[in-house]
Amino acid sequence: MTEHDLAQIAQSIRLEVLEEIVKAGKGHIGPALSWVEIGVALYFAPVLNISEVGFDSPERDRFILSKGHGCQTFYAILRRLGVLESSSPNSKPLPGHPDVDIRGVEANSGSLGHGLGVGLGLALAAQSQGRAYHTYVLLGDGELGEGSVWEALMLAGHLQVQNLTAIIDRNGLGATASTEDMLRLEPLRDKLEAFGWNVARIDGHDMQSIVGALQGEQMCRPKVIIADTVKAKGVPFMENDVAWHHKVPTEVQAERARASLQEEG
Repeated sequence: MTEHDLAQIAQSIRLEVLEEIVKAGKGHIGPALSWVEIGVALYFAPVLNISEVGFDSPERDRFILSKGHGCQTFYAILRRLGVLESSSPNSKPLPGHPDVDIRGVEANSGSLGHGLGVGLGLALAAQSQGRAYHTYVLLGDGELGEGSVWEALMLAGHLQVQNLTAIIDRNGLGATASTEDMLRLEPLRDKLEAFGWNVARIDGHDMQSIVGALQGEQMCRPKVIIADTVKAKGVPFMENDVAWHHKVPTEVQAERARASLQEEG
């Protein structure tokens, strides 16, 4: 697909995320909207080989949404791929965090801090079984306050696990405040390099940069991409406002958001 095609998919997903959260009356719109371009690059560029081998193939690449509260974007992607049924006015909302009972979901991710460890296990399993699949894990930057994340980072770096890529959604905001106020992460790149990872830092909304970083050389060690993003990207009155981590738009606010997204699209 062209960059224009991918941009159009991203906008349609943003609109779907908005509508699903309004319909359900709950959800995390800010965390969902910040990783839309990353998800589109993974599934539609495509970076993942899933469309070639199928969602049930043991050779498929694995993707884990560790920041599971951003799942509405994931569900919209799976609907567009035909893995989930299209939403309808009478359909029941899907769970607020990914669940393995949903086709296309590789791991439950309600509690933060577990996704990278699970992804490391999948990557090591591929190596032990002689399989060629690659594992990708998307983490939130607030999630990096969990010690289990750094245990997985340390072990993957030590073992030089080449078939593992982590992506950090670096929107700078946790659930209640900025990440730097809650638990300082910077200099993040230096820390990750010290743990033995190949690190790239990119604009997390620029499709060419995302695809280039995901498809770039692995360099005999695990790769981590720090994707600088904007929380609630695409809806100006929500962007970079921590209140929209889990606030649900009123109908008036939803109409404003629709107008912004349709205008940008």
